[in-house]
Amino acid sequence: MIIVMQKQASEQSITTVVQLIREHGLHEHISRGIERTIIGAVGDERVFLPEEFEALPQVERAMRVVNEWRIVGREVKKEDTVIKIKGVSFGGDSFLTILSNPINEEEIIKAHALYLDLIEADTKFSIYQQKELVNQEYMLHTLFDKAHHHNKPVLFHLRDIRQLDMALKYGVDMLYLGAEFIGNRLLLDEVRQLNIPLVLEKGRQHTAYESLLSAEYIALGGNHQLLFCESGTLHFDPQQPLRLDIEAILTLKAQSHLPVLVNTLSLGSKDVTPEHLHKIIKITGANGVLYKRKN
Repeated sequence: MIIVMQKQASEQSITTVVQLIREHGLHEHISRGIERTIIGAVGDERVFLPEEFEALPQVERAMRVVNEWRIVGREVKKEDTVIKIKGVSFGGDSFLTILSNPINEEEIIKAHALYLDLIEADTKFSIYQQKELVNQEYMLHTLFDKAHHHNKPVLFHLRDIRQLDMALKYGVDMLYLGAEFIGNRLLLDEVRQLNIPLVLEKGRQHTAYESLLSAEYIALGGNHQLLFCESGTLHFDPQQPLRLDIEAILTLKAQSHLPVLVNTLSLGSKDVTPEHLHKIIKITGANGVLYKRKN
């Protein structure tokens, strides 16, 4: 961490910064210029937030030297992580097709893996039908039976933490964590100790930076079986659907060794066909695409 003091900062202000550095077990390196003093915090700077220093008297700004993520970062592991489930490799040079809420056997056979979102699956039912016809456990059990019959991995979208026991009961292969999990430690604490691959969705309101921090937090809890998933960001035209955040994909691939998927269920454009969109996604280096069947 590098802390830049304001012009003509007092010795008392410099001492306050040095004390904070030492309190966290690091030591300081002070460089005194004609007008400014620059202080380096030597050691593992991840114990600090830049805001802690910037709140101190006469501190102009604080800057990190290294990233906050270590376990999921490329600083520690240069080669791509590959997660194998039922013979399907997520990561590395792979580019997988993951079908959302499939209906027939032919669709299941063609896809590399399957994605199940019970909220989306519910939409084909009338609100006036009997509750047992839209029973979530029944839908989950039915799809899992079909998928496992063909030895296909299933990504289950965990919408509510109360669905967790049900998903584990039927042998979910991967948990897809929606954007509401990003940065929410209460929710992340519930899943970070599970011995099951987790897919972290980056929502429209989040940055790649926030996704990396959430992944690091989960990894610190013991689960290193992690994947990222880009699901779109706000379009320049408010009348258009979400657009693909190419920069986020490239950032995640550059900063982390974890696989990156792309969820296209909310993406769309009258000028870009699904086929062309998939080609663009593949060029970015992403490892797979979640898509829905053609009507």
